[in-house]
Amino acid sequence: MNRSYALPEVHRVTVEKRYQDTSTTRLVKKVESMFNVMPETIPILDHYTPAAWLIRNPDALVGEREAIRRTLAVAERIFETVNSLLG
Repeated sequence: MNRSYALPEVHRVTVEKRYQDTSTTRLVKKVESMFNVMPETIPILDHYTPAAWLIRNPDALVGEREAIRRTLAVAERIFETVNSLLG
């Protein structure tokens, strides 16, 4: 989120900020709540901006960090599920 929206330091999404919202366990909902109170100069959160950023910056998902491995594993399961439904 931070890089895809080029968020200034004061508005960056952090793990600590995500844990402040206890109304839900869903990360997207937590991030939506954070964006809802950001200044009007920051674009409204959508699902396409981060995806478009990843397409333009594929090196962001290269490496052996645990977060990268988990993210790619989830994406793989999603594609496997969708493909199995398509037959």
